[in-house]
Amino acid sequence: RERSLSFVCKNTSTKLLKNVIPKVEDLEGKISGELSAFKIEDKRFFLGNLNLIGGKLAFKSNLAPITDIDGEFIFTREKIEIPKISGKMGEGTFFIKGGMDLIDLKVHSIDFTINGKKLKLINDDDLVVILSPSLTYKGNIDAPLLKGTLYADYGNYTENLTKLPDKIKTFKSPSTEFGFWPRTI
Repeated sequence: RERSLSFVCKNTSTKLLKNVIPKVEDLEGKISGELSAFKIEDKRFFLGNLNLIGGKLAFKSNLAPITDIDGEFIFTREKIEIPKISGKMGEGTFFIKGGMDLIDLKVHSIDFTINGKKLKLINDDDLVVILSPSLTYKGNIDAPLLKGTLYADYGNYTENLTKLPDKIKTFKSPSTEFGFWPRTI
């Protein structure tokens, strides 16, 4: 037995997704495209294409907001492909491409390439971190591996060092393999 639902959106606000994405404080931007949801027997999936224009994402943490987000999302039966997402953190720019494998609409694994230049990652009153990454983030969603090179362009911390570990928190601690290099002039 088949069920389906289709919708078309043009310049639709992303604000309605704010409460769906964990740890998000603010979400802005416009989505355009077509997306259909299907259920055939016990299998559920999406088909379609969505484009995000002028997005902004702010987290409920000291991570710097992501602005000027533009990207394309292609939904196939068992995958969400992302040919390219671009955006800014501070004055720095980044590009992401890759995808997510789905099983019954749940993310099973990820495979992303992340490249950026001078991204303001953390922006606190007493902590500023600016990095240039060249990373891959891939694997099973329960234990992905974040791997690559990070160039430290700038860092400044003006508080007591014993408080620093509380300032540097991420959503999930992935396994990591990094080459970490200070930027040379």
